[in-house]
Amino acid sequence: GDDLLIQGNVCSNSTDQHGIYMSLNEHGCVVRGNVLWGNNWDGLHMNALVGSPNDGALVEANVSYGNKLSGMDIEGVTNATYRNNVIYGNGKHGITLHSQDQANTPPASGNLFANNTIAGNGMFAIQMQAADTAETLVNNVLMGSTSNSAYGSIGVPSGSPAGRQRASPGLAVS
Repeated sequence: GDDLLIQGNVCSNSTDQHGIYMSLNEHGCVVRGNVLWGNNWDGLHMNALVGSPNDGALVEANVSYGNKLSGMDIEGVTNATYRNNVIYGNGKHGITLHSQDQANTPPASGNLFANNTIAGNGMFAIQMQAADTAETLVNNVLMGSTSNSAYGSIGVPSGSPAGRQRASPGLAVS
């Protein structure tokens, strides 16, 4: 749908999948001020397919913690803004960007991540795949896994294309 607003909800303890699931063909949606915790998969999952985009979303001021997979799973989403979110204590990544689940999923591209605090997840604070391009990270506080020193703040596969990620001088990583 277009211009959907999901605001001020507590989404917890989903026994099957995600706290909030945003499917394909979503345009200009706003996900704001939600608390997503203790879900069997991700706190927030957004996805798209070729010809059925999920674009132009604003995801802000959410808290996502204690989910078994990622705080936010961003699959094939384009031109979205993720700002002022707090994401911690999830089983895998804080945020994962990818186009892996289905063969016809477009790359995640043109997304802005600003002023987020992401710390203490099981793996990377933010994890990206080689196909995902032109992601911008500005003024975030990103801390890698507290339980496994093999995972740092930002996971970027080797051989990633140029223009894949930009980070501002204000980016804090550990």
